[in-house]
Amino acid sequence: IKEAIKPLQSESLTKIMALITNIGDKYVLAFFSIILIGFLLYKREYIKTKIFVIAMGAGVVLTQGLKMLIQRARPEGSLIPETGHSFPSGHATLTALFFGMLIYLFKDKIKNKSLKYTFISANILIILVISFTRLYLQVHWFTDVISGLILATIIIIASQYIVKKIPFLNKNKLF
Repeated sequence: IKEAIKPLQSESLTKIMALITNIGDKYVLAFFSIILIGFLLYKREYIKTKIFVIAMGAGVVLTQGLKMLIQRARPEGSLIPETGHSFPSGHATLTALFFGMLIYLFKDKIKNKSLKYTFISANILIILVISFTRLYLQVHWFTDVISGLILATIIIIASQYIVKKIPFLNKNKLF
């Protein structure tokens, strides 16, 4: 896959990919997560807030834990500087978590079917494009990205399950 992407690379496209990949940066996603949590609390969507906080928290902890446990080296020849271990891709995991949670949190609020499917498709597209940038920029192996996407999917499902099954979490109260 790395070799298949190389012919696509150009100086201008690399600059664009470097900008796009920054959307999935942990600090950018943390900033937007805080705004989203504030919005959910304002709307008194406490169960959804708990699911979101558990999902994002689990994503950070599990991604970092797996990176420390597995300690996989990044591909050589990356187009941007990147440090730390490669597996799983934190960008892919946290991006899929954040935008996947946006789908979960808001899809049922959108009554117009065209608008709903556009919203879902746009969020999925963001996840896929940011994940692709990690491959294009050669900072992750394909399996790092796919594993991040799978991990995010598991976390989203597990977070919903945990909140619904634990009585004190399953109340639409803050505490």
